[in-house]
This record gives sequence, structure tokens and C-alpha cells, in this order.
Amino acid sequence: MRIEHDPFISIPREHSISSTESMASYQSGDIIKGTVLDLTYDEILLQLNDGQKIKAQMSNLLELQIGKSFYFQIDSFSQNQIFLTLFQKETKNTKLDFILHVLEKANMIPSPKNIQIVELLLEHQLPIDREHIQKALFYMHIVDKPTVENMILLLNKNIPLSKENILGFEEYIVTRIPLGDRIKNLFQELNEKLNPSLKENVDLVWLQYQQQKKEYIISILETYIEQNQFKTKGNPSFLAKEDLSLSTIKDLKVLHLLQKDEKLLAIFNDLLLQPKEKSAKTMEYLSVQKLTSNLDCFQCFPLKLQEISNPNAVQIYYQRLYEKLYILEKTFNNLDNKFQNTSWSNMETIKLDIQNLKQGLEFINAFNQYESFLPIPLQFSKEICTGELYLFKNKKQQKKQKKHISALLCLQLTTLGPVEVFIQKEMSQVYCQFKVKNKDIEHLFKKQLSILQNVLYKKGYTLTSAVSTIKDKTMSIIHLANREEEANIKTKQYFFDKKV
Repeated sequence: MRIEHDPFISIPREHSISSTESMASYQSGDIIKGTVLDLTYDEILLQLNDGQKIKAQMSNLLELQIGKSFYFQIDSFSQNQIFLTLFQKETKNTKLDFILHVLEKANMIPSPKNIQIVELLLEHQLPIDREHIQKALFYMHIVDKPTVENMILLLNKNIPLSKENILGFEEYIVTRIPLGDRIKNLFQELNEKLNPSLKENVDLVWLQYQQQKKEYIISILETYIEQNQFKTKGNPSFLAKEDLSLSTIKDLKVLHLLQKDEKLLAIFNDLLLQPKEKSAKTMEYLSVQKLTSNLDCFQCFPLKLQEISNPNAVQIYYQRLYEKLYILEKTFNNLDNKFQNTSWSNMETIKLDIQNLKQGLEFINAFNQYESFLPIPLQFSKEICTGELYLFKNKKQQKKQKKHISALLCLQLTTLGPVEVFIQKEMSQVYCQFKVKNKDIEHLFKKQLSILQNVLYKKGYTLTSAVSTIKDKTMSIIHLANREEEANIKTKQYFFDKKV
């Protein structure tokens, strides 16, 4: 269920009521603007901007004139009476005048909170229209402990402020829950709590899904080959099979499949020569896997360091993980009515964990449309660690230097503690700075730099590097993103020792 946008924002109703009922949306301390219609000994009749009329008590009416507009501050409500005082603004407080004008134009109550919101938007050079004010209020309403820094990042990046996105941001970006540990614990709990019959049902659904997916992929390749009619060089209207390469394939769907999977590329080349029934590679690919009852096919192991060298490794990992969570959620929902026993009734917690993790991946995917950040579950010997990879977006340099790339990788290792790796690549030059929390382990990194230098040298790169300690708290992705919005990240913010 989606939350109605800004349900908590109270807007004055557009009709006239001469009682405190018309002021139900206001609180003590709020500032209102009204035109004086009538004055008595200690009572004033006002017409507010939305047209409604109110009567209120005031102790000093000498400064007021009928027909003129003033700002008033609500002192209190008591026994169906409203008590006001004339809002005394400093003569030189043009900023407050401007904020009050902004709120008046947006048809919003000039409450202390709304005034504070507009001040923050002004301070960070964000739009001060009604939409942005409401977005900021919505964020503060959803989050238990809202912070200005987090709110500004969401507004700066134009990230849709749905409840799901806000909670996902708090969970994965602010709290920084280790994704690798969460995945491991979920599948471990599934193995422990599911009985053999349920495991077999879940495995069967996954195998059916995988089989349908493989058949669909092969049909895409067959259709492409048939439509393009690959023949020999004897017919100039056709593309010769021997001239075929990824660069000649224009169909983006086919190209995407072949670029990601070398096995599919080999099958594609085989299908160019013979139909799938005679292609051993194709038939092996389409062969049905053996059904298990221990959820082996659902295991989603973290990425090993050597696997990261594959540029598609992270994308493939997330795609497979999301598919498995999708199938698990769908299967459990379908099995609700089939298994009404004690063991199944205890599965509600696991179902909720699956749903939350799936929604978390959806948030990470959505967040990456606005900011390049990925938590990556990694396997370090016997330890699972979630690396946080942040890719800097230097907008001013993107147009001039497309080959300039900067990234930050944050690790939280059990033995070594927090480790930050800042990498900057420009053409064949690579700058790398390691920061560690524990000064006693600096020498361990320095000893390994020569190995890294040699590896990069063989690939045509020159390395400049340094190792230092993290003096303050570890780097915050939120801080980095906000700092990028305020000013470009410059190399001088990182110190590089010219000696390796």
C-alpha cells in the first residue's frame, strides 16, 4: 500500500467559521497573516488569505488599523477563544519577510517548522516552491530521527520521496546494514526452518523458472538468426557468418545477452551453423537440472576477489539474487493456503525478511539512477565483508575528461578494521590511497604496494600510491555526495606520496 502524499500537512479549509474550529490546523507559536475587518475593545475580526474569518482576543489593538494586513502570532487557544499578539519583525529582517512571503505564496502555514524548512532549502540553494517544502516535511514525518544532511541529499539528487525509498535510504545508506551478512543469515534460516517437503516445492519452482528463462533466451537468439538470414559470402545481401562479430549485432537485447555471458556467445556461434536440436552446446544448456531438497540452487555466495575482474560480475550477482528472492516470495505466497500446519505458520518472519531484502535491492537499483553507489558482498578467505563502492561524478570534468574516473571503496574487516581505498584513474595514470584506522597495520599495506604496482604496470598503467590513517570517523557516502553537489572533488583533497 502506498502512503498518500503529505497526509500530515494541514492546510486551512476554504470557508468561513467564526470559532476555533477554523483554526484547528494551527498551533501555538504559528504565524498567520490577516486583514483587519473590525476592532472592538479587546477583540479583533480578521480575514485570512484563504478567505476564512476568525475572531481573536488581543491585549493591545492600538497599532492596528481596519483594512490593513498584519502578521500575528498565535499565543494560545482557551475555551473556544484564540489569543493573538502582533508579530513584531525586526525592521532589517528581510530574510524572514522573504520566507513568510514564500510560505504565503505556497499557501502554507508559516509555522516554526515550515519557516525552518524554507531556511534550509535557501541555505542549500534548493527550490523553495510548495513541492520541495512538502517533500522536506514528508521526509521528516517518515524518519524517526531526521537529519538535515540526509534530507538534503535526497532533495539534491531528485530521488522520489516515497516511504519505501526513504526507509531504504535509512537502512542501506545511513545505517549501512552489511548486505552480505544479511543474505547469508536469510538462506541459513531458510535451510534450518523449512521442512524437506517445503524445500522440494521451492526448489521445483526455481528449476521451472530457470528452464523457462533458458528456453526464452534461446528463442531470442534463434529469432535473431532467422530474421537476419546469415548465409555465405556468395550473396551480398546477407551478412556472412564468418564476418559476424559483436560489433555487427544491432539488436540491443541480443547484444546485451552475448556480452554478459561467454557461454551464450558460444551457443550463438553454434546456432549459426546448425539448429538447436543438433547443437550439443545448446542442448546441454537446455538440459533440466536435478531436483534437490536442500535449497542448494538458492545459495547466493558472496563474490570472490578474482570474480570482480569480470566487469559484469556485480550486475549478474544482483540480477540472480533478485530473481531468487522474487521466486521465494512468489512461492511462499502461493503455498500459504497449501500448508496450514505449525511449521508453516512460523514462516511469517522469514517471509517478511525476504520481502524486506527484495525491496532493499529495488531501492539500491533505484538509488543508482541518481547516485553511483553499490554495497558488494565479498568473500575474503573465511570472512564475508560488504564493500561499499562509490563512484564520483565530477560534472564539470565529465565533458572535458571522459577518461577521468574516481571511486572510493569502503571495507569493514574483522581483523584489519575499517579500510578506505580511494582510486583515481586518468588515462594510464592511476592514483591509489589506502586509509586504515589502525596505524599498526600501515606497514602491511605498504609491503603489498609493489605487487600492485607490478600488476598494473603489466596492464599498461603507472601507479602512484600512499598509505595513511583515518584520523576522524570513517568516510560517509552521504557526506561525499553532498560535498560533490557543493563543489567539485579535487585531487588535492587527497594526499599522494610520490614514492611507492
